[in-house]
Amino acid sequence: MKKKPDFMGNFMLLEDEEQQRIREKYAGITKEMYIERVRLGCGFFSMFIEEREKKGDLEIISGRITDNYGEAIFTGELGKDFIKFVKRYYEGDSGMDCEIPYEAKLDNLSKIFLGKYFMREEKESWHGIFILQSTESILKEAFGTQLN
Repeated sequence: MKKKPDFMGNFMLLEDEEQQRIREKYAGITKEMYIERVRLGCGFFSMFIEEREKKGDLEIISGRITDNYGEAIFTGELGKDFIKFVKRYYEGDSGMDCEIPYEAKLDNLSKIFLGKYFMREEKESWHGIFILQSTESILKEAFGTQLN
């Protein structure tokens, strides 16, 4: 199992006013409960690519992700200027039983992927934003060299 992640990123849960109004009306979630949910909806994650299959300019990727909620598996595609993948937590690890699709485009200036994710559970749906950067580029920026 890999010890150094291929990518590291941050995510933040978003919810518009209409979603909040519906949630409060039908699910009984108060403003305080919503603030706590948003606080829990921000975090850091590490992505470990364990399998890669080259298809032209595209790579089919799969592996695991660790974050504040636990450990998940993912499958997806990595291109020169985009990444998209679907994450699913190990059963019981996060309390979430759903697939979470992520899609991002590479910002050419910063060399960071900027994107969105979507989550649908039985009674609710969420969306958020995330950033993702290769571990090598983070280490290079921090230390001026690559570390193994």
